[in-house]
Amino acid sequence: MTTPSSPLPVAVIGAGPVGLAAAAHRLARGETPIVLAAGAAVGAFIRQWSHVRFFSPWKYTVDSASVALLDPTGWTIPYPESAPTGLDIVARCLRSSSALVGGAVSGLISVQRGTGWPDSLRGLVLEQCH
Repeated sequence: MTTPSSPLPVAVIGAGPVGLAAAAHRLARGETPIVLAAGAAVGAFIRQWSHVRFFSPWKYTVDSASVALLDPTGWTIPYPESAPTGLDIVARCLRSSSALVGGAVSGLISVQRGTGWPDSLRGLVLEQCH
């Protein structure tokens, strides 16, 4: 078995709270992830239920790595004990996170259902599989 001469990039699936938190964790480790998202913007699926209140309060909704990334900008968790709506999550957290994470990741690639791998990733995946 051969080992690659350079580390493989980490693909993060999704640009919602969990995907951006995963990207923030990778960035904290000095890695440069690629974020793959089904929607055209961060939190695309949350936007579909933006009027619905989340089940958990803010303090359990925002990941510690995301908070660490956002802290230097002056961002704070809004109302830690209250449960945000989908719109709150997108407007108060994901947009800020994606701006910071987006500047550091190697790409936010929109993958539409049924289209398979985007061309920009196809060569990388095939190259690493051989």
